[in-house]
Amino acid sequence: MSGLTNVSNGQQHINVNHINRSTPRQISNGTSLHNYSNMKLDKLLLSDVVGEAINQSSKLEVTVLKDESLGKSESDYDDYFSSFVEDLEGVSEEEKDQLSGLIKKAITRNEDFWSSGWTSSKESMYHLQTKEKLHLIAEKVLPPSFAGEMKNVSNQFTDDQLGQTVDKSLQTYELIYNRDKSKAGPLGDIADRLKTSIQHIQEGNHIVQVEQKQYSKLFSELKLSDQFQYRYEEVMNGFKEIQKEQLGGSWDNRSEASLNESIQLLREDWNEFTNQFEEFKDYRVSSIHNSHVDIKI
Repeated sequence: MSGLTNVSNGQQHINVNHINRSTPRQISNGTSLHNYSNMKLDKLLLSDVVGEAINQSSKLEVTVLKDESLGKSESDYDDYFSSFVEDLEGVSEEEKDQLSGLIKKAITRNEDFWSSGWTSSKESMYHLQTKEKLHLIAEKVLPPSFAGEMKNVSNQFTDDQLGQTVDKSLQTYELIYNRDKSKAGPLGDIADRLKTSIQHIQEGNHIVQVEQKQYSKLFSELKLSDQFQYRYEEVMNGFKEIQKEQLGGSWDNRSEASLNESIQLLREDWNEFTNQFEEFKDYRVSSIHNSHVDIKI
């Protein structure tokens, strides 16, 4: 079976017959509070707030809000992309099925990426990288007459995903605040600080929202060109600089190691997508920090 051979004239197209489906990952739960006195709680989410015990006698156990992502790629596809694909003119049903499979692969959450935990920054970067996958499909698979419309749909999909990340932050803060607002000691102090964070989210100027705008600007400069790999490195370096600035004095070797892991996972996620399609080979990125080879033979 050929891949999207009739979508446009004079373009290379993609055979999507061997798309693998990955199972989304849920957020882990049941961890405990760590280093509360040094935290910038206007930035951190529940996964950041919880860690090790404050001390032997004071331990806060928090159940993390579950990420209802199982089967989410199918519903997201139906909500955002199905009408666009079905309405394509001059495209066969077989080609529509292939394009549908490629889009679903792009928006299916990567299990390996989420296995190391969740933060707002990590999730926001993942959503924006997913948008780049969808833009790659639009530019390299579809003719210009359809590419612009698909990008518009992809942008709306991404904006809504980023909004859900902010909503998750709000729910997380409210969960802790409502439970601990009447308590004395460090837990009550944290609740007071989270009240301010809740207000910032409602006003649209919380650090999660600010960072999303910064990350979006980084990705807006990621051009699908012969300099793609260089520009991708600029995006990842920018991500690191933003995190260092936001964490300030809290930035340490542990923070850097965690961020480097997230960056490496972003690289692997991107290559897992592009490695499956020969036509995307020019957009594979370096993973020199990893011990295994990404390019599949």
